[in-house]
Amino acid sequence: MNKKIRKTNKIRIEGLGEGEMPIGAYCSPQPAAVAGGVRYPSMIRPKVYRLLADFGVNLVYGHAETLSGPNERNVFRALELCGGAGMRYLPRSILAERYVSLGHREIPDWRTLSGAEKAALDERFAADLRKVKRHRAFAGISFFDEPGTDSFPGIAAAKAVFERECPDKLFYVNLLPNNIDARQLQYGANIAGAPACSVPELFPDPPSGSGGQEFPNARRYEYYLNRYIETVKPQVLSYDSYPFLSLGGIESMHHIAAYELQQLMDRAGRRHGIPYWPFIQVGGKWDGGLCRPADFAEISLCANLSLAYGAKGLQLFPACFPNDWLLDKAVWAGAIARSGETTEFYWSLKYALGQAKACQRLLTDAEFMGAVLAGKFEGMLPPEEKLQKIEWNETIYRGRLPDYNNPEIGSFRELARVEATSQAFTGCFDLGGKSLFYAVNNSIVAAADVRLKFRRRVKFGLIHRGVETAGEGDEARVRRLAAGDGFLAYIKE
Repeated sequence: MNKKIRKTNKIRIEGLGEGEMPIGAYCSPQPAAVAGGVRYPSMIRPKVYRLLADFGVNLVYGHAETLSGPNERNVFRALELCGGAGMRYLPRSILAERYVSLGHREIPDWRTLSGAEKAALDERFAADLRKVKRHRAFAGISFFDEPGTDSFPGIAAAKAVFERECPDKLFYVNLLPNNIDARQLQYGANIAGAPACSVPELFPDPPSGSGGQEFPNARRYEYYLNRYIETVKPQVLSYDSYPFLSLGGIESMHHIAAYELQQLMDRAGRRHGIPYWPFIQVGGKWDGGLCRPADFAEISLCANLSLAYGAKGLQLFPACFPNDWLLDKAVWAGAIARSGETTEFYWSLKYALGQAKACQRLLTDAEFMGAVLAGKFEGMLPPEEKLQKIEWNETIYRGRLPDYNNPEIGSFRELARVEATSQAFTGCFDLGGKSLFYAVNNSIVAAADVRLKFRRRVKFGLIHRGVETAGEGDEARVRRLAAGDGFLAYIKE
């Protein structure tokens, strides 16, 4: 593993407790809407916000309700309800589009605006912030989702306005994933009307011809990340990628991006001292894609793998079923349905986030030092000769971590080795000179007996299923660690 360059900085969210891990909800409770001749009532009401807080959310990102938008009053209602439920809120501003626009659609290109026009836009954005910045639940701005490199200068200009008005708050942007079209990395997720990509660094690497699994997106994504960090100077790195697909009809596969993106974010975060927050996949079948609805084991793996890699926050997509999908009958997603009732995803998340909350006092300050990979991967995958016939089969995880910034180490301090009946990923951490180990069953189809074997007899604490116990001996063990589940063991002496 690459040696760390800098300790990852902490993000202080005003209103969250010391050592409290940010748990963000993307797709907030939705305002009233009409779709297909059906009237849907507003979900911006106390019960729905209490449900979010009940299963672990402490940050809510505005979605369909926007500052300077036609339903701006809903922003103030959401602020009140978040505050009442003990959560913090990041509203959206409709003006963000004007900073990000590259002129491919109806909004003028920010880069071509005159100095006077940019100053007028800055004042309008500052006025939006003044409307909300003194509210007790205001945590910052949810500025934009999935921009391209050409929009980074406009985002940086908006961030400068934000920092003048709200210097102690969070300017939040969610980035693109790595396995996408080069045009999207340059122009943003919506490439309608955009020309061909003109940045050579954003094209994937050609196959090496080595016959092994290829990871062609790492170098170009690092270029994208570095451009973002250098231009915008973010407080946190956020990205979304949804690994549970059905390529070739395989319902037991998951995408290599579940590992590759964490390794890329870890590398960038160490270099610049910035924490990262990944997303948990809450459902599937959206936007005509190949995502399958994530089950209990898959939601658990999303959360636990992120904790084991050293993520300092977790996020959910979608937390609430959004108005955008009201006409799409295939979508099966959201912890809270459009009716305001909980779904089966709610209870899976409550379990996974309960474990994260139980570990947060230790993990938020711990530094990721590497990972031990042990045991044979159990994926219920077809034979390799059949996998090779599936389009994009190189993205199917087969039990090998990506080479780029591979964190594998053989042992760490007290930990001599890991033994597991199914592959276990064990993140190793330093907390002020003391050792922590977060072990995850890397399978979504099989339980595992996982043993952390120590070099000597030690006293340790073990957190599993959100419950902490004490132990002493030469191993920490969970005999039947469920598929996707994880546990934290920390040395006490």
